Amino acid sequence: MADELINNEPTPQEQTKNSLGSSLSNGYGTLLGSFNHGQCCVWQNPFGLTPQEVFDLYGKKAAKLLAVSVATINYLNYARAFLRNPGEVIKSLKPAGTTLTVNPDGTVTVGAG
Repeated sequence: MADELINNEPTPQEQTKNSLGSSLSNGYGTLLGSFNHGQCCVWQNPFGLTPQEVFDLYGKKAAKLLAVSVATINYLNYARAFLRNPGEVIKSLKPAGTTLTVNPDGTVTVGAG
């Protein structure tokens, strides 16, 4: 009789929360991996390109590439605080002292501060 009173099945609320949490966590991990790969392609290019050469590949869309990077950092930090440890901060791999200038035509110039 006591076994009949114990319900080990998760409630619909628990199932929904677990499913949504898993989806958010998996999406976060995928985006973080893609972001880190992109950062390495710019700042530690495995093919020997300089950061300026990478931005030059995008020409007048380089400023948009930079804006997407900043938006991604903001999203990842917001999501990390929601999903995991809010004390850990995700940031660009851009070396200290490096400046990025967005030019009026949408190109980006990399310089040393």
